[in-house]
This record gives sequence, C-alpha cells and structure tokens, in this order.
Amino acid sequence: MIDVTELLTDPDFVSTYTIWRKSGKWVDGKYEQSEDPLVFYGPVQPPSTEELEQIPEADRVKGTMNFLSTEQIFLTSETGTSDEAEYKGFRYKIIQVKPWHNWYRATGVRI
Repeated sequence: MIDVTELLTDPDFVSTYTIWRKSGKWVDGKYEQSEDPLVFYGPVQPPSTEELEQIPEADRVKGTMNFLSTEQIFLTSETGTSDEAEYKGFRYKIIQVKPWHNWYRATGVRI
C-alpha cells in the first residue's frame, strides 16, 4: 500500500482551514457552550460527482467540501456536537469522517 501521509503535509498540496470545536461546562446549574478555533493544515477538495445530490426536480450541488487531516475531526455521535470547518469564508458542518491509516477524510456541508 502506498503511504500518502507526506502529501497531507506537503506545502504544494495543503491549505489552512479552521476547525470550530464546541465544548462546554456547567456553571451554576446552567450549561454554557463555547467554540474553540483550531488551525488545521491539509488538502481541501471539492466533491466528486458521486457526492453531488440528485433530486427529482433538478441536479443540485449541496455545497460540500472534503477536508483531509492528520488530526482527528469529530462527528456528533462522538462528541455530542459536530465540528465545523471554515474555509475561504464559508462554514461547513462535518457530516462524515472516514479514518484511514494515520489520517482522516472529513466531508462537510455548507451551512
């Protein structure tokens, strides 16, 4: 198997994007949620033709992007709330994460 980990950190292929990770704590009986920005580096790719949603009325692009990273990106089922990625002024809610050997491929839908 070919190891592509080096490509995930190669300056010729990577972009900078921000992962917004939500966390919170109970204060005086009330849950206070906060967002923490984390800077990630990795390739950002548009969706393939299989990732375009087709509906009966017409073809429609959902505004999805794929984010590749050596750092873990979380889904709702793992943390209680999904991470969100910000790239070129748009924010994407992470809807799917595919872990590979030592990197992650996350798919986000524009919100």
